[in-house]
Amino acid sequence: MKTFIGWERIFFILLPVALVACSPASLSPEQISEQLVTVEDYKRAEQFLAANTSKIVYDVIINEYWQEDERLVYQKSTSQGYNYILVDLTSSGKSPLFDHARLAELLSTYTEKDTKENNLDLTQIEITNDREFVEFNF
Repeated sequence: MKTFIGWERIFFILLPVALVACSPASLSPEQISEQLVTVEDYKRAEQFLAANTSKIVYDVIINEYWQEDERLVYQKSTSQGYNYILVDLTSSGKSPLFDHARLAELLSTYTEKDTKENNLDLTQIEITNDREFVEFNF
């Protein structure tokens, strides 16, 4: 009678051996010390955090404001500042939410502070149900 060891049995024998051989416990102390992260590594990585790259990365959606109907308003960064875009999901249309220059002019008059059209930092944007007004915090 021939004895046959199937591939399944060989696999189940070799798998634990391979796992033990690849486990971190099988590393020498020298190999473990080579894998430690240094303070310099953290400092180098820190320069890529969003707080440090936001001034050099453009065309990124910063905030999204879903409306009660099938519309979305989002704030997008540009090389000049911010744009606010209205997306109508039913028609797949996309347009500026408002006249940025006109709103900056009105806000400058109202607040008595110089407000630039591409530097409008608005939050909590909502379009009224009758679509006549845009409400926001400034």
